[in-house]
Amino acid sequence: MRVSVMVLGAPAESSASRLALAVLEAAWAAGAELDTVFLYHKGTYAALNRARQNDEWRRWSQLASAAGLRCVVCRTAWLSQMGAAATEIVPPFRLGGLADWLGACERSDRVLRFGSLS
Repeated sequence: MRVSVMVLGAPAESSASRLALAVLEAAWAAGAELDTVFLYHKGTYAALNRARQNDEWRRWSQLASAAGLRCVVCRTAWLSQMGAAATEIVPPFRLGGLADWLGACERSDRVLRFGSLS
């Protein structure tokens, strides 16, 4: 089984990114293939401030390295959320677009969403 996840909630306002990470780690441990985590809307904040979220950042990096998880941040949402303060994305994350998410949905047997657009 191949799994992809979309994260919509900001780390400071919701547990969406932490829950998505835990679910992906559990799926990987159970033998599932991991495809993509797509950070969209306020979920893009999960790709910021790796020093403050050191443990979480380390876990994303390990999962990306071990499982081949693609960690994609929506470019449009990133620029919309960050505006003129947009900073460079640091691996394991990379900028992408909705085409990356659609491809992940096509490749995956299970697609999960964490958070909301509100």
